[in-house]
Amino acid sequence: MAAKELNIPNVLFWMASICGFFPYVHYCYMLGKGLFPLKDVSYLINRLLDTAIDWIHSMESIKLKDILSFIRTTDANDMTVNFAISEVENACNAPAFIFNTFDDLEPEILDPLSSIYPPIYAISHLLLLLNNQIPADSAFSYIELNLWKEQLGCVEWFDSKEQNSIVYANFGSITVMKEK
Repeated sequence: MAAKELNIPNVLFWMASICGFFPYVHYCYMLGKGLFPLKDVSYLINRLLDTAIDWIHSMESIKLKDILSFIRTTDANDMTVNFAISEVENACNAPAFIFNTFDDLEPEILDPLSSIYPPIYAISHLLLLLNNQIPADSAFSYIELNLWKEQLGCVEWFDSKEQNSIVYANFGSITVMKEK
């Protein structure tokens, strides 16, 4: 809003994939269906989270448990949920939208979102862009896309495997998993 008042060009940039954004678009609908806030904490274990979310175009096989975990709240005034809903509403006012994806990866979601939101631009791979655009001796070369120290050994491991023989799943830098 401030950018508009000051006549400064702006765009909305979504760092996560478009699949991560698309469920946010449907939060108000899920709220209206009574899927959250949860009535009480017992709903976390009573199979409610196995409820199919079959009305989200191109994501018909997902379940409530697959949606970002902060909708698992019992608080009708949860700040995080309300912030997410307001940001989705604000996105409609953005003159353009940039997603960290590419057209061939998520076309089944990019296409329907393009009919809802302003011009959408898919740019990726951001790390590759970052590495190619910022010289190593630049004052900005310290910029990283990770919150944790990278373990580059996994790249060597991936490279040692036959092409198309493994599936890579990235759970993000806020997820901590045990080795087992």
